[in-house]
Amino acid sequence: MYLRDGLKEGLDKDEFSVAYALICGNSLFMDEDLLTNFRNTGIAHIFAVSGLHIGFLSAVLNFVCDKLKTRRIIKFLAIPPTLFFYSGICGFTASSVRAAIMATVMLFAKITGRKYDGLSSVSIAAIIVLAIFPSQLFCVGFQLSFGIVLGIIVLAKRISRLLRFLPRKLADS
Repeated sequence: MYLRDGLKEGLDKDEFSVAYALICGNSLFMDEDLLTNFRNTGIAHIFAVSGLHIGFLSAVLNFVCDKLKTRRIIKFLAIPPTLFFYSGICGFTASSVRAAIMATVMLFAKITGRKYDGLSSVSIAAIIVLAIFPSQLFCVGFQLSFGIVLGIIVLAKRISRLLRFLPRKLADS
């Protein structure tokens, strides 16, 4: 509510509704005509909070903690709760919860000196989500989020090899 009220105070109605939808994935405050315009142009998906949002937030928080020379344990006690809090603001979508769990696993691996494994990370995320909400298995959001990330993890090296005629940075991306 603080975020919503702060945005509402500083922006006009349309700007507020777009900003709130971009940050929280909630387009309920948008005028129907405005939302229809976004849908007709094919870009309404920008209002869906995805794992990218969580990943970006995690990277920013890691960067800030590194610049402040924060101890690893403090970093671990601060970043994951922030990621899950943001996921909660966004309605605990499958992709945001998956990304928050995967970022937490990555941070844990980093602070304990272990090697991060994407396949194990996405598996842990799926197990946790399904243990709490088994019905998610039948939700398209869950299937797409986990399926795409699993596909990226499994196929990334093969696709990169197929694109080896390109500059390395481009092929790896």
